[in-house]
Amino acid sequence: MPRLVGITAGIILIGSCVPAVPIGSARFQVNDVLREACWFLNDAEIAAGITTVEGDREAGLTKQGAIVTSINGCERGAGGNAAGATACFACFAAIIDQIYP
Repeated sequence: MPRLVGITAGIILIGSCVPAVPIGSARFQVNDVLREACWFLNDAEIAAGITTVEGDREAGLTKQGAIVTSINGCERGAGGNAAGATACFACFAAIIDQIYP
């Protein structure tokens, strides 16, 4: 559980470093699919993840690049905890699928 707290803190920190996404598009909304995939995060933390992924997309990162980045970030954030890394990546995979057309 402490690892998930660290991952959550990392998501919030990263999400706060990119510009806000426009409100209104379903792509940018927290929904039940994301809540299920990101069961260990609250809506604000999921929204921060959405903002992070959208900021990367706007900066030119491809979907494949976003996947690789999330795998690496989740592995580092989990500090060797395989279950934590898997939960983190499942969350980011759902966000990436929602953000990238």
